[in-house]
Amino acid sequence: MQDIKKRLKKYILYIIESRSTPQILPELIRQYEVLDEKYPDFKEATAPVEEAPFDFEDALLPHVKAITQALKKQMTLTGSSFDLAIYSSCTVLNEIDNSSTPVKGARVIYVDEE
Repeated sequence: MQDIKKRLKKYILYIIESRSTPQILPELIRQYEVLDEKYPDFKEATAPVEEAPFDFEDALLPHVKAITQALKKQMTLTGSSFDLAIYSSCTVLNEIDNSSTPVKGARVIYVDEE
């Protein structure tokens, strides 16, 4: 069953990566989820009950690095610097044009709809 599950997963990923969306895709995903529930991966089935604690900062680090690189790239393109303020309900991007005006523009780029 693990082999069938792996092949089905590869096929679903192939469909998604090729950007084709056949009508059967939702059914394939549902079948994979059923198989995954009945036959969990070996690592998950043998994992110790007590897992390592969730490290919040480690989880954020790759995303923060990517955001920092994007802000630096935008700064080299526009000459303006940027501050990103992330709150629990929204994210605000402030553009600073390095003149006497503290903030050139601010816009909300994400709002949590929950």
